[in-house]
Amino acid sequence: MRPLRLDLSAGFGTTFAMVRETNSGWWGYIPEKNTIYESQDARHGQSALGLDLPFTLRELVGVAIGSYNGLVPSEFMQAEPTSDGGWIYFFAPNSQVTSMTLDGEGKPVVFAGRLSGKDWTMTLSRHGEDATAAPEKINILLGKDVTAVLRIKQLERRSTPWPDESLVLKLPPGTVITPLDL
Repeated sequence: MRPLRLDLSAGFGTTFAMVRETNSGWWGYIPEKNTIYESQDARHGQSALGLDLPFTLRELVGVAIGSYNGLVPSEFMQAEPTSDGGWIYFFAPNSQVTSMTLDGEGKPVVFAGRLSGKDWTMTLSRHGEDATAAPEKINILLGKDVTAVLRIKQLERRSTPWPDESLVLKLPPGTVITPLDL
């Protein structure tokens, strides 16, 4: 599996965190603290930094490109039609995703689940005009008061993999390394 890297920026373009996920671990770098946090488990690392997301970076990238493999359980418990011609599928209550709603065209528009005792909802909107299921906007509501919005301005499929050096977290001298798996 290729490494993934995500730089998180505030509204004015200031990078406040950098995340890297590979087969062998997860790293979260906070430039303001000049500290990198490392964990063998992506969800544990994210949670320790206050990013209690119900998805790993790899799963979120899958959603962004319209792939839900590994995110949605392979078997559903029940399905019901919605008023707009779509369907809502219900999965086992202990699943990462407990429900998924498809619109009348069969595109996923809402996922829901429960994480650490809190309900979460992910809404996908403004799907492209072509036949792909990739959304242009992803809203994640965690509990009642935390919202994350991912806007996908451009999505390009590369004919070759990203160069390895582009996916490395280059850390400045004096960076403190903090293991989270103790």
